[in-house]
Amino acid sequence: MKIGIIGGGIAGFSCARKLKEKISNCQITVIDKRREPFKKYLLSRWLINKAKDSDFFINWQSINSGVEFISSRVEKINLDRRSVYLKEGGVQVFDKIVLATGLEAERLDFKGARKKGVYYLANYLAVRELKETIRRARHILVYTSSISMFGLELVSFLTRLEGKIINLVYNQTLSFIYDKESLSLREYLSLKNIGLYAHTKIEEVLGEGRIKAARLSSNKILASDILLIDSFLKPSLIEIAPFSSAEKEGGLKDILPGYRKVFFVCGDVNSVKERGINFFFLNRLRAQRDASELAGALCR
Repeated sequence: MKIGIIGGGIAGFSCARKLKEKISNCQITVIDKRREPFKKYLLSRWLINKAKDSDFFINWQSINSGVEFISSRVEKINLDRRSVYLKEGGVQVFDKIVLATGLEAERLDFKGARKKGVYYLANYLAVRELKETIRRARHILVYTSSISMFGLELVSFLTRLEGKIINLVYNQTLSFIYDKESLSLREYLSLKNIGLYAHTKIEEVLGEGRIKAARLSSNKILASDILLIDSFLKPSLIEIAPFSSAEKEGGLKDILPGYRKVFFVCGDVNSVKERGINFFFLNRLRAQRDASELAGALCR
């Protein structure tokens, strides 16, 4: 049996490992747009060298033989043909297809958002480049427009790096969490020499080609060598024929009934309009649970 897993993160890795435990002779191909899939819940620690490469990056070689890893972006899945179409033009055909692409960050609409030096924490593919950019940067700006706590966690770790000027911007969507503890939050950030700009947002990124500063909605301008964005998360979906994008808006649950023997979903990608609080260290437990249940279903 040939099984294709789209997504090489925790969910995809857990699914492949469980499948090899239950069906040792199955052929598994994992396809991920990243050359080096990693564990998002360890990103902040890894960026400041508090997590080893061996712990942070997912080691596909640790699974028994019979698992192939392909680094490529998937353009489309055709369920009737049981085919996966790759960006480079190749086509992979499977008996069963598992979607485990997780969550991705919503793109924010502000002027200069695509300049070099602007990074979305949940999306970034070349994390080694990101790590090096943070190492070189003197002025670091973190913008939290979500309630995932990703950005706040990162700020707390970045304070351990010497010679950095760190500013945190978060908008009103976080106010209900911190109103009661705002004094302690401000005190903590003050002790760490972090500038806090609450209940505001970024209006424009300034600089010729690369970020040099950011203008806030309060018209305050902050020097910035790098902007790290923690925005709302949504399921990372791929074009799935014969379904339209509109049909996928309500989630993947409507696709499953007609293709229950062919198409399977594992992990956070099955969330519907995911805009709640996201803790990646908890999400991995959900992915591991889904993987175990899915492996059992594929064996039947």
